[in-house]
Amino acid sequence: MFSLLWASMEPAHPTQPIAAYRNAADKDAFERENFISLQEALDGQSLEGKYVTMSHTDVEQAWFAQFITRNPNITCVVDFGTATNVGNDFGRHLPWCNVIIKGDQLTTIGNYFLHYCTSLTSVDFSGLSNVTTIGNDFLGVCTSLTSVDFGGLSSLTTIGTGFLSNCRSLTSVDFSGLSSLTTIGTGFLWDCTSLTSVDFSGLSNVTAIGDYFLLGCTSLTSVDLTLLSNVTTIGRDFLGRCASLTSVDLRGLSNVTAIGDRFLCDCISLTSVDLSGLSHVTAIGDCFLYNCASLTSVDFGGLSSLTTIGTGFLWDCTSLTSVDFSGLSNVTAIGGFFLGGCTSLQSVDLTPLSNVTTIGNFFLRDCTSLTSVNLTPLSNITTIGVRFLNNCTALKEVKVTAGAITETTIQNKFPELAPKLITVPVV
Repeated sequence: MFSLLWASMEPAHPTQPIAAYRNAADKDAFERENFISLQEALDGQSLEGKYVTMSHTDVEQAWFAQFITRNPNITCVVDFGTATNVGNDFGRHLPWCNVIIKGDQLTTIGNYFLHYCTSLTSVDFSGLSNVTTIGNDFLGVCTSLTSVDFGGLSSLTTIGTGFLSNCRSLTSVDFSGLSSLTTIGTGFLWDCTSLTSVDFSGLSNVTAIGDYFLLGCTSLTSVDLTLLSNVTTIGRDFLGRCASLTSVDLRGLSNVTAIGDRFLCDCISLTSVDLSGLSHVTAIGDCFLYNCASLTSVDFGGLSSLTTIGTGFLWDCTSLTSVDFSGLSNVTAIGGFFLGGCTSLQSVDLTPLSNVTTIGNFFLRDCTSLTSVNLTPLSNITTIGVRFLNNCTALKEVKVTAGAITETTIQNKFPELAPKLITVPVV
């Protein structure tokens, strides 16, 4: 029995929809009546209502492009026979076609298989049960794609970069069939701007997710990550620029140890985030919550293993009024712009940060509503960046003590704050 991949395109030939073949009760009889060979088509036989059969080597011939140009929107039945691999850039030969792929021996599909097939509307992987590896940009820039069924890819373990990137008509994705998948490459759903729903239920064996997984999914309002419990590493921009996202629950990421840059960067509608599941995270990259302009409070109570925080963690969270640092007792290094531009923040308790030794530039810069700050808990500071309290125009008092942040340090770095200093004796 052949394995099949159906790739449905619009506008399709009106008398030969792929669904007719897929749903035929007797496929052998259907093929005898409706299939013609590529040679018969080249010899001038009418293509009306017909499916044109060919080998994958026919498709790769230079003259095939002329045939497709003369006969756009036909249905091509491509037989891979005993081949186990599909090479790179196969889709360039079939830019406007409906496609049925026959290949029960296929285990590996190369890069750009259906890349830039801008008329493609749906894909059904139900026949590719032996495929274990798919290369880069498999469905990248399929801008008309509205549905994709992963149900047949039960043996798939690895997906390359850009698998569904720029599929801007795609509204939902169900990963429930990808039970063997362990690794997802960069840009899997990058810039799927119409995406509103993602089902991660099949990704229980995934351990690593690359960069840009949901970057730029601007219609996504919520995402359930509870089923990603075996993921240990997440790349940069996982949920970056998800401008409609209002809440995110990270409790399912209990085995993650490292998070890349810009994880929730530019999620301007985000009002709540639960970090309690990130108890094993030791390092967070730059701009984790940068420009989450609707976020009013953040609780770091669950980040008990965190030691290093990158630049711009809460930079420009302009609605932020409350921050709980109680989980950050093991943090030793904080990058620049940590709370820079948090213009609604009136007070901040730095007591849990007693083990911090290094703070980058602009830590509290442009916190224009901040009225007081107590720096005495930062007794282990050895290095502090420039403009630590720059442009905190409402600041009335600054408490200091031993460590790098002494009265002399403040006077040298921020002479304009000298009148506001309150020196607390070392106990």
